[in-house]
Amino acid sequence: MNIFIRITCYCCTMLFMLLVFTGATYAEGKPLFSDFTPSTTWVMDSNSGVKLLVLTSKPEGDEGIVYDWVGGSLNGYAQGEGIVKEYKKGIVTCFYKGSFVRGKMQGHFIGKVFGANEGSIEWNCIDGNLTGKLALVSAKIKMEFNMENNKISSGLISMPDENSTIEIKCANGQVISAKMNFANGSYEGGFNRNGMNGRGILKTTDGTIYEGEFLNNNKHGKGKLIFPNGKVYIGDFVEGEITGDGTLYDSAGKIIGQGRWEKSKLVESTPAANDPVAYYTRGLTYEQNSKNDLALADYNHAIEMDPKCIEAYKYRGRLYEKIKKYDLAIADYSSILKNDPNHGSAYVSRGECYRVTGRIDLAIADFNQALAINPNDVNAYIKRGELFAAHKQNDVALADLNRAVELEKSNIPFALYSRAKLLKNMGRYEDAFEDYKHALRNAPHDIVVYFERGNLYEEMRQYDLAIADYSKGIEIYPIVANGYQKRGAAYGKSGQYDLAAGDYRKALQLKIASSTLNMTFFNLAQALELTEQQEEAATYYQEALKYGLLDKWKAKAESRLSGEWNSYKEWM
Repeated sequence: MNIFIRITCYCCTMLFMLLVFTGATYAEGKPLFSDFTPSTTWVMDSNSGVKLLVLTSKPEGDEGIVYDWVGGSLNGYAQGEGIVKEYKKGIVTCFYKGSFVRGKMQGHFIGKVFGANEGSIEWNCIDGNLTGKLALVSAKIKMEFNMENNKISSGLISMPDENSTIEIKCANGQVISAKMNFANGSYEGGFNRNGMNGRGILKTTDGTIYEGEFLNNNKHGKGKLIFPNGKVYIGDFVEGEITGDGTLYDSAGKIIGQGRWEKSKLVESTPAANDPVAYYTRGLTYEQNSKNDLALADYNHAIEMDPKCIEAYKYRGRLYEKIKKYDLAIADYSSILKNDPNHGSAYVSRGECYRVTGRIDLAIADFNQALAINPNDVNAYIKRGELFAAHKQNDVALADLNRAVELEKSNIPFALYSRAKLLKNMGRYEDAFEDYKHALRNAPHDIVVYFERGNLYEEMRQYDLAIADYSKGIEIYPIVANGYQKRGAAYGKSGQYDLAAGDYRKALQLKIASSTLNMTFFNLAQALELTEQQEEAATYYQEALKYGLLDKWKAKAESRLSGEWNSYKEWM
């Protein structure tokens, strides 16, 4: 998808295979020009030995080309009007006719080229130098150039079938600017052999407009980018990406992002003074980059500026949940409800905090209130259903989750996940598998479904199927330690201890939950022991004990460290 003008030609054919479009749409970062330096070189007629100066892009000549001169000569040089035929491997590639004086082209030449861009050609020469008009017209492309002493001063290239044109201006034979129209947009501005360079304006048919600096056919430097939805970014670009300092405005001109960007993502915000939205927006950026203290400070500042800022309370409450400060989260959700008593999602979020902290009656009351506000609140049904399921009230739990599945419109089928877990716990494995299957139809790249279904296969001791599901999840998202831990356990239970050890080693190289370190070290130790690597296994048993183990695993680890390797022979 690019306009690519390629100069790879020889002799006469050079000029008309030298500017060859390989597409008529714009693609950022793709080169547009190769070198184009038309020149002349002396050659000899293959039969008579008459010398003449012909057109080429290779001043040193090309051994694969031979020539025939049909005309007069003077002192061994072509003289007067005649015809030049150019051959490549015995096949005529072009011919042209015109006048020669002492072997040099003089005046107007016309001819024809053959091959992919078959068409008519013409140019003018003064004392062997290209001067004046130079043109090619074929069925697919039309090119016209103004030449001055073998150098292009300006030109126009068009492809009627592709509705594409490029008009170039040159200085000293080098392209310096261009005006282009192509299938998916237009460009006007600085230009050279590598494409768009310097300042220019690029427009695409979807409504995107960029005005600013380019480097090697990429947006690079300072610029202004207008999006089809009316948003506008003004600031720095690097190699086509929004990177550096800049500001993003909505379609009404309001700042919605300001600060330092990396590949179109705001990584460090600079909020405007007295703008709570800017502060909680920057707080979100900090939180996404695991800078929770800075995020919390920004949420606090937003609330100080506007004590009724519901969004700031929501994001701060969510952060408090994440760091397990549930009472503070409950206080924030309560502040939302004080300002907006019909805020259903605040009831759901507060109810979840009550559930986690064991205040079950309060949790149910909040979920009920959310459903009273919105009887179609999918999340409220899911959370209430999960709470009932945790307390073995399976029938009412299933009723809630059935309703959630009916209502769920999200591409991520949370209700199906929860119902499948409940069905599994109720012993309805076939129904659970059906829910997982349905979930994967809706979200075929969701690793949670593969891991959950893998767990069910593992419980049923169908280890090959479990391993296949874990492997699929790892293939989709290979940087999640949990996938390797799960597959490692399945390998261990199925007696594939080398593979189990490899998975646990991989898990330890990734970001791993501290609560799972004990069993990760323990299972790696087991795998090493069962592959007769006792010395290294002892090291990992010791690490496992540091993080705490339940009694039966603790007993095995302690026995190994005391030198006793004959008990607990099987995988645990």
